[in-house]
Amino acid sequence: MIKKLISASTVFIILITMLSTYAVAANNKTSEEAGQWAEKQVGTVGVMDSKGKATCAWFVRYRYATDFWGLSDSVFQGGSAKDYRLDGNYPSNWTAIPKTEANFKALPGDVAVWTSLGSGLGQTHGHVAVIIIASGNKITVAEQVTSTTKTNVYRSEYNINNSGFWGVIRPPYSNTPNETQTELPVIIPSYWDGRGKVTVNKTWYAVRDNVPVRQTPYDDGAIVGTLLTGEGITVTGNVVNSKNNLWYRVNYNGQLRWVFSERLTETNPNQISAVSGLRVESASADNNSARISWNSVSGANSYQIEYWSPAQNGWRVDGTTTNTSYTSSGLSAHPSWAFRVRARNTNTNTNGAWTEVTYVKPNQPQSTVQVPSAPSGLSATSASSDHNSARISWNAVSGATSYQVQYWSPANSDWRTDTSYSSGTSYTSTGLSANSSWTYRVRAVNSAGSSDWAQVTYTKPASVAVPSAPTGLSATSASTDNNSARISWNAVSGATSYQVQYWSPSHSDWRNDGDYYSGTSYTSTGLSANSSWTYRVRAVNSSGSSDWVQVTYTKPSVVAPVETSLNYDGYACSAIDRNMTVNVGAGSTLRFCNAPTSSNTSLGSISNNALVYVYGVTTSTYPNISGTYIYWAYIYYNGQTGWVNYAWLK
Repeated sequence: MIKKLISASTVFIILITMLSTYAVAANNKTSEEAGQWAEKQVGTVGVMDSKGKATCAWFVRYRYATDFWGLSDSVFQGGSAKDYRLDGNYPSNWTAIPKTEANFKALPGDVAVWTSLGSGLGQTHGHVAVIIIASGNKITVAEQVTSTTKTNVYRSEYNINNSGFWGVIRPPYSNTPNETQTELPVIIPSYWDGRGKVTVNKTWYAVRDNVPVRQTPYDDGAIVGTLLTGEGITVTGNVVNSKNNLWYRVNYNGQLRWVFSERLTETNPNQISAVSGLRVESASADNNSARISWNSVSGANSYQIEYWSPAQNGWRVDGTTTNTSYTSSGLSAHPSWAFRVRARNTNTNTNGAWTEVTYVKPNQPQSTVQVPSAPSGLSATSASSDHNSARISWNAVSGATSYQVQYWSPANSDWRTDTSYSSGTSYTSTGLSANSSWTYRVRAVNSAGSSDWAQVTYTKPASVAVPSAPTGLSATSASTDNNSARISWNAVSGATSYQVQYWSPSHSDWRNDGDYYSGTSYTSTGLSANSSWTYRVRAVNSSGSSDWVQVTYTKPSVVAPVETSLNYDGYACSAIDRNMTVNVGAGSTLRFCNAPTSSNTSLGSISNNALVYVYGVTTSTYPNISGTYIYWAYIYYNGQTGWVNYAWLK
């Protein structure tokens, strides 16, 4: 923020002026409240100067600063916008912000400042106004214009990118609005809400094409989009603006926007009614064809006909027609067939509800087969560890030749055939992650017809509790060279597995330890690179993971017997008396022998990175088995004392 305006010789700066003796008013008003106050002033009679003239500066001075912020008018100097130019002489808790500042954002309640408005307006004295709404590059303001006839406060919209706009003067709001957001939210004055009746949080529909969606609830508000006839939009609230017009607040592409109330309706103009007068009769001498007919539906340009297929356990498309009748043939397999018809408008892609009718062939021989009873013993149980599969079972029904199975689809608000079912008295329904419960229905079928539906609801079992963190974590050496560590912990109730990681100094992050597979302990190997390693473990089950628990493995030091002499095996030495590490390179070993001579006897080999205790190093060089003169170290390793080449220790 800039705490001083640029000089008057460079640009006009229009601002409320306060004397240096001004006592700062209580900082207890928000930006939103200031914007709402400005909206309320629209249409009211403005403030006149001593000559009976309305001016922008007097509105800011006597109406905004005095009425809203509670400032005394005696602290202001001058009576015009030009007189309010301060060159920085304003209270420290008011801030001047030019639009050239990085990430400039205007806020509701800011005093907008122009050096000019163009066409001569404000060229001499500049212009000021109070911002009602700020969104992107657009600001909506409450303002007075210099006039003896236009005495009311007006509501106007400006683009801050216009060359005459300088910036804003920001009062000391009690809140701190986010000035880094890409677009400030539309401010919804609280006194609007509830003034008018509307069913909110549901879809309303445009009554005609090109219904404008506006930035603000006014006819001159910027248009951000349009709706086509029958296009739905969610209404979230309503307001009555200062012109006493009712507007609906809508969710348009995730933003709060406005549509005039007379442009929306709760009933979709494109909605198609269900067919009525549905009837069916035989259409052939052998009764294996049926003629279905119905009454015409207003707005429909075609009709879709489906039949229930016992063989496929679901509805199948029979055909479409633009007429109000349809003949279905090839019905020899069963004595009765169920059909359903719906009206369609292919231009608007809308459909009416289905209407069903059953065709029973006339003059059929009296059948001894009875319609089966409804299935009993219906049950639904979990069929997977994540409970997103369910096993639906029922008792066999006497006389049934097949069963029809459906599930209720919340997404489509109707019953759907479950393709997971093919035959038998049970099946597994999969892909149930979307909801916590699912409802199924089953009915028995034979040549005489279908039973009533029997329903069952599958409710996913409550998840098990997330396991506690492991306890008793320990790390101990697991090898003589201390380059392996055994990590152990206590079993955790309810855990089905454990996750183990180690901290990698070379990568500066946690890595999964490939040596671990399962159980409550494991041996981590290959630890030669560092003297200590940190591990963490957590318990896991289907509900989640516990907190991590850490433990650090520090390689133990070699503890050697005390030696008081510096003359070992007759060779004078300088004292070392500390642990050192073998440094012969990966894959190599160090010869461990009984004397620092070329004719020594080997006591074994010591691997790279092994830890040894060094008593001392010879003060003179002696030959090794190759005849090279070297300094020898007298060491303790693996319960023995002996000699090694001192050059290979670090």
